[in-house]
Amino acid sequence: MELYLKRGIENLKFGMTDFQCREILGMPDREVVDSDNEDINIIEYFDLKLRLSFYLDENNRFGYLRCANPELSFSGHKLIDAKIQFVKDVIFGEEEMNWEIEEYDFFHTHFNKKNWLTLHVEYGVVTEVELGVPLINDNHVWPL
Repeated sequence: MELYLKRGIENLKFGMTDFQCREILGMPDREVVDSDNEDINIIEYFDLKLRLSFYLDENNRFGYLRCANPELSFSGHKLIDAKIQFVKDVIFGEEEMNWEIEEYDFFHTHFNKKNWLTLHVEYGVVTEVELGVPLINDNHVWPL
């Protein structure tokens, strides 16, 4: 399951409709409205450990994902359970990323605004990845 910065995951591209994503992945295991924003519908695929968000105010387009699938990779390198320093220095090393780090009680997040990428870290390893369609001046930059 390959991650593509600013584009999406595997054959799911930011900007696709809910229907298009369901045609590829099938029926989700769970569907909810975001508790913080009712303009966002979320579908989950339990076996894939994948959550997709669709923005109703953007014609119900796919714009955000969360993934904890152990097969998730970037440029052929697996991300989940990889040491955070290896992920930042080697896997994303050529991407020239600046990281904003936030510390919580039991985990850290490493966020790169340019690529709208967040790495969740527990015990020094990546446990989950979030990727969104980038924002510039509060506008989504949909892939062409």
